[in-house]
Formats: sequence, C-alpha cells, structure tokens
Amino acid sequence: MKVLGSDGSGEVSNVLQAVDWILANRTLNHIRVVNMSLGHRVVRNVRQGPATCQAVEAMNAAGIVVVVSAGNLGTLGYGSVTSPGVAPDVIYRRRREDMNSCAVDDDDIASYSSRGPTWPEHILKPTS
Repeated sequence: MKVLGSDGSGEVSNVLQAVDWILANRTLNHIRVVNMSLGHRVVRNVRQGPATCQAVEAMNAAGIVVVVSAGNLGTLGYGSVTSPGVAPDVIYRRRREDMNSCAVDDDDIASYSSRGPTWPEHILKPTS
C-alpha cells in the first residue's frame, strides 16, 4: 500500500488508514509480514503515543511481523531511531552500505542510518 507522496511526504492519518485496512483484511489476504519504510522524529515516549507506534503494536498483537525503517537521523548518534521504529515489538531496519563490492563482509551501517537504543525508553531491540 502506498501512503506517501512521490516526495516522501504524507499524513499520519493515511498510515493509520492503511494499518486499519491491513488489520481488517489480514486473514483474507494472508498478510503475515508488513514492511514500513517511513518514520518521523520521536517527541514523546511510546506509552503516550504516537499513534503510529500504537498502530504497529496492534498489528504485532494480531500476529503480524512488523519491520520498519530505523530512520535517517544517524548523524544525531545513538537514540536516533524514528517512530514507529521505537515501538517495543517491531523490528527496525538500518540502512547498510555495500561499499560497491559483491562481498558482504565489508558492508557497514550507513552513516546516516539511525541507531538505537530507542529514545527516551532506551530499549535495545533486534535490528536487521
């Protein structure tokens, strides 16, 4: 489902509508994994919101594995994971650089890729 414009901008309400559709149609469409390549800065803890964290946690509670982007705030250092990547039960994905080679042993995390632990809870999470 596409929820963002071609320039990467969008509304949280569009993301929430997509999650509602996924939850309502997961059985009919055999949805077991959702990848969300989007995020926004964290401004408060997970328990107080934001709605995107609550939405991804609802998918997880429904048995859907949720993988989200860690974000592109890596230059801020540790604790730069964006929402909904900070949600406790989702897996966040960091951007890797392939160093322009076919070998994988020289790959590294991109300098701009966000890093954990999460802020403000300081949760260490699985990453890929």
